[in-house]
Amino acid sequence: MKRFVLAITGTTGVIIGIKLLKELLREHEVHLIVSSSAIPIVLDEVGIDLSKDKTEVLKRYLKMEDVALHLYNEDNLWVPIASGSFKTEGMFVVPCSMKTLSAIANGYASGLVERVADVTIKEGRPLILCPRETPLSTIHLENLLKLSAIGV
Repeated sequence: MKRFVLAITGTTGVIIGIKLLKELLREHEVHLIVSSSAIPIVLDEVGIDLSKDKTEVLKRYLKMEDVALHLYNEDNLWVPIASGSFKTEGMFVVPCSMKTLSAIANGYASGLVERVADVTIKEGRPLILCPRETPLSTIHLENLLKLSAIGV
């Protein structure tokens, strides 16, 4: 069983992250971070209330009980996934807000999503971002280019 990290951040398109979570859980261990700004969007777009007991709510919604799902609070940097010694196959940020993308591109690890992305880059593991913004500004494009230059 392979181990992945998935972060769902606060922008439209959270259903893509939820669908990816379901696919990954079919055969893999998933370490999930749902940002606080994503919680109301998940409720609005998908109808899932993640304000309480995220693990059980997600398992019921996905109709998957016996899965390797681990959830983390975005403010807790003292968890195993925040360290390079915690081996994973890589990380997905789906959807990825421009705020999160900017923080990752500039090494500003203020929360767990950015810290794990920073570790993923540092360790040379795959990092896949699904940015959700249109139109893109010059700043957005520069941040995307910066990440592309290092293989993200």
